[in-house]
Amino acid sequence: MTFFHRAASQRRRVNHIVKIRIEERVWEEQEVIKSNLTKHFKHSFRKRRGWKPGWEDRELPRLNTDQLELLEAPFGEVEVHRAIAKTEGDKAPGPMASD
Repeated sequence: MTFFHRAASQRRRVNHIVKIRIEERVWEEQEVIKSNLTKHFKHSFRKRRGWKPGWEDRELPRLNTDQLELLEAPFGEVEVHRAIAKTEGDKAPGPMASD
């Protein structure tokens, strides 16, 4: 068995629900667990009716010409090298990274 196979098997054991409490009763049957979890998440993520705030209700600040040109400008070689130098070995800068 390879390292990756063992790691995936261990992950599956950790991510498995063995039993669940529903209304003061503990269930171990997988079908009961599955159907109750499905019902719970369908209820939690259903579309709700009514008013929701939207972007059209907001006054957002506008970018000026200089800001627009800066956003549309191609990346320079120095800028790319600087961004790479700032990263740790296994990470990339976030979208808001700046000098």
